Amino acid sequence: MKDLEALQDQFPLIQQSYLEIKQNTEAKIKTWVWASSEFVSLEPFYFEQNHIAKGRLLKQEPEKKADKMSFGLDENGQIIAQRQYTAFENYYETFYNRTPAAIETYRFGYDKEKKLINITRYLYDKDILKKYLRIATGGNSIHDYQYENTTLVKKIVQHKAAAATIFTDRILEYEYDKYGILEAIKTNDHYWYRKPENITFTQLTLIAEQQLTTVIKRNITNHCIKEELFCLALNYGNENHYPPSIAYGTVSEKNKWLIHKGKDAMHFIWNPAEYKLNFDLKITDEEAKFFAMYNQQTAIQEKHILARKSILNVAADLKKGISGFKLNMADPFVIIVSDYDLGDLKKNFKLINPERYDEFKKQLPY
Repeated sequence: MKDLEALQDQFPLIQQSYLEIKQNTEAKIKTWVWASSEFVSLEPFYFEQNHIAKGRLLKQEPEKKADKMSFGLDENGQIIAQRQYTAFENYYETFYNRTPAAIETYRFGYDKEKKLINITRYLYDKDILKKYLRIATGGNSIHDYQYENTTLVKKIVQHKAAAATIFTDRILEYEYDKYGILEAIKTNDHYWYRKPENITFTQLTLIAEQQLTTVIKRNITNHCIKEELFCLALNYGNENHYPPSIAYGTVSEKNKWLIHKGKDAMHFIWNPAEYKLNFDLKITDEEAKFFAMYNQQTAIQEKHILARKSILNVAADLKKGISGFKLNMADPFVIIVSDYDLGDLKKNFKLINPERYDEFKKQLPY
């Protein structure tokens, strides 16, 4: 912990030295390159573990810098500065201090004050990362990397949140196939990463649709809802789409909101979060592992649009066989699908219920 304490002592000094660090670092930059997002990391298997797609290099500086990144390279072609642009085209800044045995990075905010967010020290032995130390406003971390020869097999993570008094430990294990390609990152039975089978994302999505359809039908049957319903809703997250939650809009709630909410009633009637019958889908361990892997591949391959479309396909399939569940359906009854913010509710409503869109479009929010 002494190394961490030394880094903590360094924090106010680095904060005070922002302008000096910026000037000294940028004086060494020979060229800037642009990328759609982060495309390289000092942490082994960073993109796989965090389900992040690697960015791609851009041929030139983009006209619109929002959400893009630029990297300053020294005379050896090494990154020594990084700018991460926000939607408002101001940027976070990270500066690299490179020595033969360590790399230290200083990350500053996009605010005018340029507040120091974290200091990270990467310690190496013959170019192999052995330890990672981070002091941050949100908490402190130590990562110890263990190898068999030069192959990473284990990472021991110690983390202490800002308000905590003790460190918590987590062990990540790395598994490889017979060719030495990463197959899994896991902690006990929890998988941070699993290499997908040798199939395309489209094929994987078809399997996901089939599994989700089975899961939803099983849950509807088990819920055995008796109340009169005006809709069934599937609601998904903006990052992990699978599995969505399921909710049932009751006629009694709808009538209550129409009476008491006036013009705001639509924001309750079409918001599954307001429904009393709102459930996380009950799934088996194997289904949970598959959906986690599918969410991982969705993020890594940046296929969020296709994943959301697949849930619409499932909803359309449910609509065809909805009468088989013997639900107490009011007339009209509809199926709705949206993200948690309801940002795509209206668009999805038209896709699933085109025959009723003209009837409902003025009643739908957004």
